[in-house]
Amino acid sequence: MKTLISSVLIIVLSALPLIEDSGEKIQSDENQIRLRWDQFISYWEAGDAAACASFYTVSGINIPNAFEANKGREAIEQFYTFLFSNNQSSVYTHTTHDLQVFGNNAVEYGEFRVDWITNEGSPWAYQARVLAHWKKNSDGEWEIEKLLFNLPPE
Repeated sequence: MKTLISSVLIIVLSALPLIEDSGEKIQSDENQIRLRWDQFISYWEAGDAAACASFYTVSGINIPNAFEANKGREAIEQFYTFLFSNNQSSVYTHTTHDLQVFGNNAVEYGEFRVDWITNEGSPWAYQARVLAHWKKNSDGEWEIEKLLFNLPPE
């Protein structure tokens, strides 16, 4: 019996580094995605539609509320160009509420707020809930595969 208990204990203890490494990898992936949002926000606030679109996979889909889905980087860039050309500036805030990593895929639930100044000088704000599917590319960098957002209830 002591031999069985010792054997089980050795197996469990030898597996602990694997469990710990897996947790560290997930934490690292979560940090990478948060850093990607920080990069995205800097390009957004600079009004750089092409740089914002580059955060999506080549076949990525952006599904904005009350607009047609934008499929592919070119369509996504055109959508962002439309937004940026109709406003002087914006401040973008993103909050991640939940992020689950599954290998080279991640699913994020969050929200964002954009405080805009229109070309006419009027301030306005847009707030939305977000569901994002992230995918790690062959270079190990996280990209948005699908981004769906809608308005929160009033």
